[in-house]
Amino acid sequence: YWEGGDARNAARYVRRLSRRVRFPEAWFDLYMAAHLTVVEYLDAERGTDAAAAYAQEALELASSESLERLEDYLHGVCFVLLASGQAPGEARAYALRHLPPARLDLQQQDLTWRERELRARVRCGLALLDGESDLALQEGEALTALGLGFEMPRLTVHGFVCQAEARLASGAAAEADRCLEMALDLAGSDGNVRPLLRGSEALKARLSALLVQRSDEADWGVYLLSR
Repeated sequence: YWEGGDARNAARYVRRLSRRVRFPEAWFDLYMAAHLTVVEYLDAERGTDAAAAYAQEALELASSESLERLEDYLHGVCFVLLASGQAPGEARAYALRHLPPARLDLQQQDLTWRERELRARVRCGLALLDGESDLALQEGEALTALGLGFEMPRLTVHGFVCQAEARLASGAAAEADRCLEMALDLAGSDGNVRPLLRGSEALKARLSALLVQRSDEADWGVYLLSR
C-alpha cells in the first residue's frame, strides 16, 4: 500500500509492525522494508521528530542484537530522512559519522536489492548535498540500470527520479522533465509511485505541472497529486 501511495490503507499495517527482529536470518529483508515504511509514514503523518525517534529506537535494538547490516540500512534511512528535510548540514554530518564509503559500496557481495536501492539513493543524495550534480546524475543512471537489470520497475523509477533531481540541480529543467516523464510512464503502468513522492519540493513542482498536462492519465494523476 505505501509504495503505491496509499497512506490510509498502509496505516492499518504500520501499527502492527514489530520493531524487534526475532528471526533475522529469515526476515531480514522484510524488516528493512518495514522500518523504511514506518519511518516514512511517521515523517508524513506525525513529523520528522517522531520518525527520527522511531529510527533511533530501531537502531538501538539492531545494535543490541548485533545486526550490523540492519544497522547500516537504518543509518541510510536516517540520512535520507535528514536530507529530505530542512537540515542538509546535519544530514552531511550524519553521513560522515555513520556512512563511510565502505558502507555505501554497491559492489559488495550478497547485498539484497533493497540494500542496493537505499545505498544508491544515499550516494545520489550525498552528491547533491556536495553540489556535484554530474556525480548525482551518474548515481541515478546506475540505479536505473540496476532496475532494468533486475527487471524491477521500482528501482528504475527511483533511478529516473534521481536523474531528474540531478538535472534540476544543474539547471537543466527540460531534461529533468524528460526523466520524470519516463518515471511517470513506468509508475503509471506498474503502480510504484512512492519514489515520485520521495522527491524534493522542486521536483514535486515539476511533477505537478507534468501531471496537469497528462489528461490521458487524469485519474491516477489526480490521485498522485493528492498524496
